Amino acid sequence: MSIPATNRFDLTLFQLKHTNDTIYFEVLASSGDDRLGGMDFDRCLADVILEKSGVSLDGVEPKLYNKAQKNLLEQSILAKIALSASNDYYVAVPFILPDQHIEVSVTRDEFEQCIKHYLDKISVIVDGIWASSNLRASDIDRVIRVGGSSLIPCVKRLLDDILGAEKTWSNINPSTSIAEGAAMYAAYLDNTDFFEKKIDIRTHTCHALGVKTAGNRFKELIPANREAPCSAKQVFTMTKDNIEKLELTVYQGSGRKISKKTHSRIGKIPINNISPKLAGEIDIVVNFSIDMAQRLAITVEVDGQKESAVLDYA
Repeated sequence: MSIPATNRFDLTLFQLKHTNDTIYFEVLASSGDDRLGGMDFDRCLADVILEKSGVSLDGVEPKLYNKAQKNLLEQSILAKIALSASNDYYVAVPFILPDQHIEVSVTRDEFEQCIKHYLDKISVIVDGIWASSNLRASDIDRVIRVGGSSLIPCVKRLLDDILGAEKTWSNINPSTSIAEGAAMYAAYLDNTDFFEKKIDIRTHTCHALGVKTAGNRFKELIPANREAPCSAKQVFTMTKDNIEKLELTVYQGSGRKISKKTHSRIGKIPINNISPKLAGEIDIVVNFSIDMAQRLAITVEVDGQKESAVLDYA
């Protein structure tokens, strides 16, 4: 189970097996929220600092406002890091506005309280992974904490409470764990003969993948936790007369209605020069294909035309 150091919260539940000649990594389930991460914590703490200081940015002209927010966020990040090791931190932002300064102390408790609703979301995500994997928390042997946010004491406590403190583990610097693992795997791919064992990684899709349809609806083609490689095909039709061009928009997420909170756009495929016909007379054939490297290949066929694209997603 991992928590990568990006502005997102991810869980990957995998099984590790060793044989005489192969190391197997098999993803059993994955979950997460690609709009929940360290930047959310930074902004929450920045709001606390601003409120305690009594400084208001309301009505400030855009250039000064953006500069003030940038300086405030930089200090918020430093405070967040410091509060992982100490119970309080003194924040100073001189001249956040031409005639105003910020000089306040913030505590670890204040920080943890301001991000509590995010911690509640994390708890729900962790609990939800058991349903998709048919496992229980007691079946987990080790929890690998990855990413800078995993250093936050309340995040560690949350995982300890759910899975057991004796199971949680992290690198000395969890922020570099992903990069180190990627570098090791790249070295393996570059020269497999140098390694004593073969590495076999079997992956699953992290999020449902689909397209935007009429009414801002999300049509899922490939569900979350589908073992890769995999593919899916769906036939759509025009809902309006005499459409001469369209744009297929690809999303990942969950829920029938597309929103910024639940979906992320990962690409667009334009189709031009369509023969004008009545609604329902032209088929739009969409093919999704995911390879072992989690690359999404898309082919769209409309009115004798074929457009293809390869999109990276996470």
